[in-house]
Amino acid sequence: MPSRRTHQKSRHGCAQCKTAHVKCDEKRPVCGRCMRSGKECIFRMLSTSSGQVLASPTAISISSTSRANLPFGNPPINAPATGRWSPSWQDLQLLHHYTVATYVTIADHDHIRELWQTTVPRMALKYEFLMHGLLSVAALHLASSHPESDTSYTDAAICHHDLALAEYRVQLNDIDSENCSALFACSTMVILFAFGFSLSRVHCGAGIQRPVQEITNIFVLLRGSYALIQESWHWLETGELSLLFQERAGDASTVLPHEVMASFRRLEEFLESAEADFQEKSVYQTAIRRLKECFVSVLPNHADKGLVLSWPMLVEPVYIVFLTEERPMALVILAHYATVLDTVKSSWWALGWGKQLLLDICQLLSEEYQSLVWWPQIAIQRKDGLLN
Repeated sequence: MPSRRTHQKSRHGCAQCKTAHVKCDEKRPVCGRCMRSGKECIFRMLSTSSGQVLASPTAISISSTSRANLPFGNPPINAPATGRWSPSWQDLQLLHHYTVATYVTIADHDHIRELWQTTVPRMALKYEFLMHGLLSVAALHLASSHPESDTSYTDAAICHHDLALAEYRVQLNDIDSENCSALFACSTMVILFAFGFSLSRVHCGAGIQRPVQEITNIFVLLRGSYALIQESWHWLETGELSLLFQERAGDASTVLPHEVMASFRRLEEFLESAEADFQEKSVYQTAIRRLKECFVSVLPNHADKGLVLSWPMLVEPVYIVFLTEERPMALVILAHYATVLDTVKSSWWALGWGKQLLLDICQLLSEEYQSLVWWPQIAIQRKDGLLN
């Protein structure tokens, strides 16, 4: 008798997929199957290490649209009242790990790292949603470095992530000078969690979303964070995290390598001769111009690598729509961004993202566009990437 084919179980799938006895991609807040079918997506109960059982607060209606420009859309209508949170021993371990290890992976410069190591945890003592955000990222960081305990840490990461989102969404409806810095810090944790958790599912085959789809979802989160910054800029620039909002752009005199400029010229020339309408071309031209600026910011060895996340915030919103539609030119530009993302591949949350993203793009593009992604493939294959 032939052996039965094994598969990886979906341990954290939503209630709808479990009822239908199908594999859930575990995409939160709405899994891919529920997104396609238009059903309400509700994730199962999660248990903390202290034994407390908590309902996952990610149940939302996917038809909800108000405040859609902020991360994860609306607050859940019927978020469960969990009462005051009592930290467990594992939670203390996670907080310790964050303050001695995880914070280092968020920034490159010491004065910025100090904010994430001391100021942000101090703020988290006041704002419980931020504390859960820190613990979720610390748990995911531990899961990436301790595969023997991956399940335990991943469970904790998901639990704290869900708890953070429940109150975070509520607070977004009432942003003020007091909570805006904590909300921004939490939005950063949400984005880091999305990077780390999404690619881990791609690597292990637990999800059906392709890297292009995953990164597009993350871009939506980044733009939501940008919307938060814009809405509360006058408070953020003078608040506890004001150092994060000082000008950190790269040296304007930086000259991009010849091969980088040559690849951009090929894109621009192809775009000029393409039979696309003027508005679509304009969107691509803006994306390319902003991407050049991003290259200038991150290429110097002394640059803050956190700037790699700036580009998705600065492109026109319709470019993100073009990515969801997998339009070829949008994908070609994204392939060049993959080389920028590859510059932070030493960070656990970005490990492999550039390479996986480029491989997916190459599979999606027809032969007509393959020559336009020739340089990104070479750059990522090299050991030193762009800096070689």
